[in-house]
Amino acid sequence: MFLSRLNNFTYFLENYQVNLAAGPPAAVIAIVDFSLCLGYNISCFLGINLGPFRKMSKKNQACTYPHLPSSARGSNIGIFLLLTACVIVLYGNSLGNPFIWDDRYLIIENHFIKSFENVFEIFKHHLYYSTAGVSNFWRPLQTLFLMLDYSLWKFNPFGYHLTNIAFHLLCAFFIYLVFAELFKKRSISFLVSLLFLIHPVNSTVVNYISSRADSQVTLFILISIFLFLKYIRRPHRSLYLIGSLCSFVLSLLSKELGVILPLLLLAIIPFISAEGKETRDRDSRKQRPHTAELSLQGKSFLLKTVAPFFIILIIYGIIRSVVLHFSSLSGVNTPSLYIRLLTTAESFVRLIALLLFPLRIHIEKYLPFSSGLFQTSTLFSVIILIAIGIFMYLVRRRSPLCLFGLVWFFVTLLPMANIVPINATIADHWLYLPCCGFFLAVIAGFSDWMSRISAKTLQRTAKLFTIILYCFIVGMFGFLTIKQNTSWRNPVAFYQQVIRYSPGSFRAHNEIGIIYLDQAKYDDAIEEFKKAVAVNPSFDQAYDNLGSAYDMNGDFENSIRAHKKAIEINPRNIKAYNNLGNAYNNANRFDEAVEAYRHALELNPHYKAAYNNLGVVYFKKGMYKQARTCWQKTLEIDPNFKMAQDNLKTLQRLQNR
Repeated sequence: MFLSRLNNFTYFLENYQVNLAAGPPAAVIAIVDFSLCLGYNISCFLGINLGPFRKMSKKNQACTYPHLPSSARGSNIGIFLLLTACVIVLYGNSLGNPFIWDDRYLIIENHFIKSFENVFEIFKHHLYYSTAGVSNFWRPLQTLFLMLDYSLWKFNPFGYHLTNIAFHLLCAFFIYLVFAELFKKRSISFLVSLLFLIHPVNSTVVNYISSRADSQVTLFILISIFLFLKYIRRPHRSLYLIGSLCSFVLSLLSKELGVILPLLLLAIIPFISAEGKETRDRDSRKQRPHTAELSLQGKSFLLKTVAPFFIILIIYGIIRSVVLHFSSLSGVNTPSLYIRLLTTAESFVRLIALLLFPLRIHIEKYLPFSSGLFQTSTLFSVIILIAIGIFMYLVRRRSPLCLFGLVWFFVTLLPMANIVPINATIADHWLYLPCCGFFLAVIAGFSDWMSRISAKTLQRTAKLFTIILYCFIVGMFGFLTIKQNTSWRNPVAFYQQVIRYSPGSFRAHNEIGIIYLDQAKYDDAIEEFKKAVAVNPSFDQAYDNLGSAYDMNGDFENSIRAHKKAIEINPRNIKAYNNLGNAYNNANRFDEAVEAYRHALELNPHYKAAYNNLGVVYFKKGMYKQARTCWQKTLEIDPNFKMAQDNLKTLQRLQNR
């Protein structure tokens, strides 16, 4: 019966997407149909009697709705299948989207992902090391998953998008499992997971392959919490704790956001203890032994259980700072902590507004630092956050789930609070993990308010209204998500949309310039790079790309000046040294070219392009032995580097004459 209902629901979902593509009138009909269908199925899952719909089902046996299977395992399978059906329809139209933004560096130009022989190398270096980039991101697990994708799909974006969708689905499912395990409220947990799955704000993480680190770290954090909760209830099964700690390590290797897990566990402990107290009180009223769970444990046990997570966190910090030598983010000029926190207040309020009204979602947003507390937007934001704090205090007893959701939201946003300077002031993808806490607060708070309605008839009407409202919201969000996916299809149009919403996005101008450069539209590329440096004169990458555009356009002197400017701004810009060498090479200034390439190789001994280009200069100078050595070194780094292969063949033919 459940599978029959799921098939009917899938049929509605397929028609929903087709109607969305047919234009505004059909889209409205699609949203209404989808809302009614989803509402009916959700009511079935939640076991809610919808009155007239119930009577209708007696007349037509085909319309009888199934309840959740009696076993928790059967219920979980059913919910996973429903979430799967939703995610296929929501993100099916994203599978054909191309690589975009940093995908060029992390996938196309990343030779680390092309061979499993590089597995150990990815643990030794930062994320962009293979492509001569500079960053403070140690995310070996992200590169490892890209390596697995490459082994299956090579450079076909379809497979990479499929993996992103799978991660998003698993995150939604584990949100359900974690909240259901923590609060034993499966209905609310399911509604939160569905809203997380469908909300347009999360479409950035799903569509942007290089943003997979967000879904990876979220998944491993959720798995760790789930296993932690299992261990708390069954402390004799130490495998749960071991699994939780292992998942925590995987989260740290996925993205730096994983550091928040120990603090999140500390935030969860009071709610676990409160649940244990409620269980003991309920069992004592029924005059029977209480159901153990947390009654045999105290807060001291919980704190001791969390201690290993902090030990792992300390070890992680030592590895980053002492072994890998990138404990701080270089090149980020930020104001005082006071100004950063004021800016964070405005950022958090804007993110809350985005969850309520998901409009103007795009990959890069720009929020200037606050000028002080009495700046209108800053003062307004601080007042709103204070009001939220007061609200959390007032509902601490009446709606503990609402309180927990808001605690989850703000704790998981803490790494983005700019207490430790980061390279952005606001971003949509920051909401990926925090948003489920916000959804829990809204749904649980509204549910607790509804439960206080005393009249039985009014309760039934209110429940029906709530389901219709929720499903209409989900339908609208689903429409916006499917529409948002289409904005990723054309890279130039995508970046132009970013510029339209955020005129200060110098990176978008830079990316458009790179596309024009690939299309040999050198004059257009030069104009875009000039716009980028006009917006941000300290953006070394744009100066470097401007130099490359001049070089390809035959203007070697301007090219050299632009590359030198990039190096002046950032002396560790490896690509700028390599491209400076290219400009010298094209200007027949070979000695200076050799010096520039050697500078690049001093900064990154694994930079294959610099070795290959150095070999070209040696070849032009008639130093064939040195040229052969450089090209052989290039192939040691990347055996599939075709330019080096062709250069060696040319040298061999020349010497065989």
